Amino acid sequence: MGADGKKEKIRILQVSNISVTATKDQIFTMFQYIGRIEEMKVYPSDMNITSATTSKCAFIKYDDDRAVEVGQHLTNTVLIDRAVVCAPYLQSVIPDEATFTNTGGPVTAGQRQLPPHVTNRVQELEDGTSVLLTADPQMEALGLPSYPPLPGNTDLAKVEEIRRTIYVGNLPKGVDGQVVLDFFNSYVGEVMYLRMAIAPDTLPCAYAYVEFTNQTSVPIALQNNGIDFQGRPLRIQHSRVAIIKPQAKSADQALEEVEEAIRMGKSNSSSTHLRSYSIIQTGDRVRVHLFGGVVLLHRLLAVKVDRLDVVEAVLGRSLGIAGEVERVQKSAKEVGRATESEAVARKDAGVEA
Repeated sequence: MGADGKKEKIRILQVSNISVTATKDQIFTMFQYIGRIEEMKVYPSDMNITSATTSKCAFIKYDDDRAVEVGQHLTNTVLIDRAVVCAPYLQSVIPDEATFTNTGGPVTAGQRQLPPHVTNRVQELEDGTSVLLTADPQMEALGLPSYPPLPGNTDLAKVEEIRRTIYVGNLPKGVDGQVVLDFFNSYVGEVMYLRMAIAPDTLPCAYAYVEFTNQTSVPIALQNNGIDFQGRPLRIQHSRVAIIKPQAKSADQALEEVEEAIRMGKSNSSSTHLRSYSIIQTGDRVRVHLFGGVVLLHRLLAVKVDRLDVVEAVLGRSLGIAGEVERVQKSAKEVGRATESEAVARKDAGVEA
């Protein structure tokens, strides 16, 4: 525990899938609301952007590790024309461009990965099947239970989710999920998702699955197996499954939301604030609706009221960026119409365009 407590905190946020048209100043402006930025680098740099470049990736180093936790909640926020992906960068130094490119560049950037000390390996069994084993030396050093084996063909992205998830049993029946969420956020580590399971009437207790933001919270949780919660000792152990997430909306459903947003904006036009945009929170999703069908989406990975103001501020600033793009597009259309009119006039006058 002593060595673990001295471990350097994660202060770098990796933001991938950024629109190629987004400038460094726009990215800086959007993410400075989360916390004070010490250093920021955007790859590929302007001189290395080619016609084959589809997105950018930014590394943002804050002076406080809590800013990285908040920043992850901006995943799925649309900046200009792409939904960004925000994840903690586990190294203490921002990589240079050559290192970033050699390790996969924007293709793998932003994909969540287990810490470097946690390794996976597939073991073949005598019956012809295989299992995937995950080893965590720090967990072994603490005398904690090893990760349970998974089917050998389990997708690695799903493995990463499962290895950040725990099973919590012996909860009081009828307990409020928000109370459980607050408990683990306060005493163990930041929770990304929590799912309360529906227990049969014959079961004397309730149970839940908790997915943490960082895998390093799992050993802490396991060390608290038996901790008292509302007069009951909790049973905390590794999960063998990932939490089932809400299904993404279809294109038709998304279109309906956009049309509804435009109608709502028009009906609320008497409000000065809503003339520019309106923020609507539904469950774990915050939608920022703009006129003209522009919609900024943000998913709250864990519902935390004290962070909603931060999200509103960031999205409000993103709105300004989106408005700038809209103005540029409008100007381009006007230039196009003028050029077209000029060509028609020349044709009428018998002059080659």
